[in-house]
Amino acid sequence: MGNIGVGRAQLVKDKSGSGANHALLSTTHTDTTVQTVSRGSLVYGDSAATWTELVIGAANKLIISDGTDLSWGLANNNSVDNTNVMVLFRKKRQIGLVPAGNNWGAFGAYGFGFATEGTLSTQTTVDGVYIRATTAAVLNSDSGTLVTSGHRRDLNPDVEFKFQVNTSATRRVMIGFFASDPMGSDTNATVQHFGLRVSTSAGNTGFVLTHSDGTTQAETVLAATDTASHTIRIVAVNASTKWQYSWDGGALTDISTNIPAATTTLGIFDEIRTLAGSAANFDTWYWNGIADK
Repeated sequence: MGNIGVGRAQLVKDKSGSGANHALLSTTHTDTTVQTVSRGSLVYGDSAATWTELVIGAANKLIISDGTDLSWGLANNNSVDNTNVMVLFRKKRQIGLVPAGNNWGAFGAYGFGFATEGTLSTQTTVDGVYIRATTAAVLNSDSGTLVTSGHRRDLNPDVEFKFQVNTSATRRVMIGFFASDPMGSDTNATVQHFGLRVSTSAGNTGFVLTHSDGTTQAETVLAATDTASHTIRIVAVNASTKWQYSWDGGALTDISTNIPAATTTLGIFDEIRTLAGSAANFDTWYWNGIADK
């Protein structure tokens, strides 16, 4: 050791040789894990609170976060902030419907067809332009829109609907992805689906998130029914074998059980049925989103 005096204080200069050339991830540093450098690798903080090596990933992989650690992986709906971002790291097509006269106009490179039932009419208010679907005054009459071409979980659709149910009694509304027509019953266990049901049948009231794998139907009550406008966002994340939903702009909630299979063809329903001999109606401002090409 060599001592350097400064007044009454004394600074100690270390001559042990630790300042010599050495590897970054070596025993010289107490806050690193000893690693041998490799081409393309990165240095990151690990679970032991030390600096260590992240070896380069396979071709076309991206660095992704699980909220705690980094890894290499594929981009999917969890690779970005789903609450605010709808641009994903894969080729996407825009899908949706917006009011066009007394009907809907499709937009984007969607490649689907759609059919309508009942009476559709354009309404214009301070809340914007929307389509009102009204049934006939005949028991079990339907009105609304059905997208007749297929969507599937493995195409990772991400779609939001804005709607308002005006008829508060003796009606059923279905919004979302269904493998076949769900309007005849609140219970659709044999129909693979993931969507929203609004019903006044005994024991089935409220805004209900409903889903099935074709065998077992599960439900989550989102809110009591009312005649206000709402949004429901439905997202498929095939890489994680799950669906997600967001009610009125809230955080996305994961559902990974009792869900449609990856390649099941699903139509998109946005319809109301009267459960009495009187007309029923609901409004839809839009449904829009994206899906894989």
